[in-house]
Amino acid sequence: MSAADLPRQFDERALETLAGFTGAVALHRERGPERATACCATFFKLYVKCESPIESRMAAFLAAACSIAHDFAPDAQVDLEGHRCDFVLYLDGIPRIVVDCDGHDFHERTKEQAARDRRIDRKLSVAGLIVARFTGHEIWRMDINSMLNEIFALMKRAKRPEGEKE
Repeated sequence: MSAADLPRQFDERALETLAGFTGAVALHRERGPERATACCATFFKLYVKCESPIESRMAAFLAAACSIAHDFAPDAQVDLEGHRCDFVLYLDGIPRIVVDCDGHDFHERTKEQAARDRRIDRKLSVAGLIVARFTGHEIWRMDINSMLNEIFALMKRAKRPEGEKE
């Protein structure tokens, strides 16, 4: 994929995302060029499906996490249980983790929006999925190590056998 294949122009937020992504790739350099290449390929696969700047930044974090934890495969804009999920992480081909990026304009600005999101979370949880919502503020403010720690904690939980406590 080349820069010409990207669906939109880079804006200031996209450049911030790219800076975060560059940090993610730097984590892999010491592990070998194939790891960095896999991280880049995963990022661009997700990036072209992103619908907002906060999703683009989260795509960088998820690409980094999944290139370290090889048993998870991410996808973006996935329909599950009647909800369009921003990101889904698959373990052995089975959807296990939903990551939604909540911008202020569409989430928790009103009581109705907050109630809708809680209903969606319950429905996904009943279906056996782990649901993680991150606000735009969190996504822009967290450094890559903090975000990776959050994602790895979700992955660890997703690998536990049902009923097993932490």
